[in-house]
Amino acid sequence: MNKKILIASHRHMISEGACLRLQQEADLSVVGWVEDPRHFEKLYVTHVPNVVVICGRFQDTHTPRYIRDFSAGSDAANFLVVSNTVERHFVLEIMESGAKGFISPIHAGFDELIPAVRSVANGNTYVCQKVAETLLGGLFNRNQPIENECLSEREKQVVRLVSDGHSSKEIARILTISPSTVEVHRRNIMRKIGAHKTADITRYAIRSQLVTA
Repeated sequence: MNKKILIASHRHMISEGACLRLQQEADLSVVGWVEDPRHFEKLYVTHVPNVVVICGRFQDTHTPRYIRDFSAGSDAANFLVVSNTVERHFVLEIMESGAKGFISPIHAGFDELIPAVRSVANGNTYVCQKVAETLLGGLFNRNQPIENECLSEREKQVVRLVSDGHSSKEIARILTISPSTVEVHRRNIMRKIGAHKTADITRYAIRSQLVTA
């Protein structure tokens, strides 16, 4: 029986090419394509795909949180994330969210896309070689800080101070900025890392080696 694939991504040359390549495989079938997260659940229920190929920045969503929230209500959802971003903290967020696979189109070609889709469709885990190297590199180089490109330097300062237990007023005084500016930074940080409360920021800071436990 053919494995059904649902693509969740805005359309561009790479995603169109990937779709065409997948359709060439006799055992794979692209049953739908959704560009808007608002329509994702409807298409998923309609097609019940074996695997969802989703881009790492699915429109305006925080993809790890999106996958985690959706998977909480659907144990059968198998997500394969395709992203150019292979920084270790982002890969960990993706895999911890419940995704089954992660590949980078920059470092992996169609020769890895096809087996990745088949593996994830069967409920197995698959990461491309570059992602595997990134994850293993973190295991053997624990003193090497994790990259945090998604946060600005000021946001990283705020993360460190929040993790140290400082209030917004205290952070404002330390950084010589207004409390309202601190609140803006906190909201942006929580949006970027998918945090819901202060404890989430602290956990992110420890995981990203911005502070030590």
